[in-house]
Amino acid sequence: MSRPGRLNALYGYRAETFLDAARASSERWTRGEPRGTLDGVPVTLKELIATRGMPVPNGTGLGPQTPATEDAPPGSRLAEDEALLLAKTTCPDFGMLSSGRSSFHGTTRNPWRLDCNPGGSSAGAGAAVVAGYGPLHVGTDIGGSVRLPAAWCGVVGFKPTQGRIPIDPYYVGRCAGPMTRSVDDAALMMTTLARTDRRDATRLPPDSIDWTDLASDVSGLRIGVMLDAGCGLPLDDEIAAAVEAAAARLEAAGATLVPLAPVLTREMLDGLDRFWRTRQWSALEALTPEQRERVLPAILAWADDGGRIGGVEADSSRPWPCGARRKPCSTMSTP
Repeated sequence: MSRPGRLNALYGYRAETFLDAARASSERWTRGEPRGTLDGVPVTLKELIATRGMPVPNGTGLGPQTPATEDAPPGSRLAEDEALLLAKTTCPDFGMLSSGRSSFHGTTRNPWRLDCNPGGSSAGAGAAVVAGYGPLHVGTDIGGSVRLPAAWCGVVGFKPTQGRIPIDPYYVGRCAGPMTRSVDDAALMMTTLARTDRRDATRLPPDSIDWTDLASDVSGLRIGVMLDAGCGLPLDDEIAAAVEAAAARLEAAGATLVPLAPVLTREMLDGLDRFWRTRQWSALEALTPEQRERVLPAILAWADDGGRIGGVEADSSRPWPCGARRKPCSTMSTP
């Protein structure tokens, strides 16, 4: 179960193993023989990122809880540089909520205010960054699962280009991303995480990007600025002002700003929602009736008609009319 505490951000905390590894790292540094750029640096991985010897509970702890036989790519890369895994971090049921509520882990809270939501689905990672549970943390993101908790917890987090950080299991849209207190730490982590791994068929070719070079010249670059997604909740004035201020600084540095039209429609987002409800229902069908009763009611209600959606309708490239039943944009987050 998750490590006790008011934040409830960690899962799989193994103090003795971590302390033994930390002592070994200290001895290597004393001898002047560190094994990697992250030797001895505490890190966490989101619970959905497999770690050898530990199961992947998917926020529920239901179904076969077989320990993973190997680290997923982000864990492998960090281990290569001798980073020390402090713990895994919590996520909601199936990673399908923009909150820290889990039927298995309990409720993860925002360190700034314990009565507030840290965001999700990389909820534990966002809380762990703020709480100082080490400098480096890894979340995963499809529809905002790194970016939401990073924003709501006031930390650095981004979703990289598809395939830039290899991941397993891979599928279109799923990315791992760093979550840290500073841009410098995120850049340092990218140097490790962005190394290639053949297990991800969507991986990008190896590149010699110097992630730590933060003095990049943007002069002459064309940078798109989008202030309207095309659907969803209205844009807050405070957010619009922050985006416009950032765009102005880029323009002052020599970039050419290009206004971008919305890329989403209500119909497109409804199509994605229907696809994910169908996919979720398929996962729920693999559980026994007794196990399904233990899943958060919000997830069960959202996926309720997933078993009645046909294959063509479930195809996210075939949206259906706006009047169809749907989950509000504001609650849609995927792992």
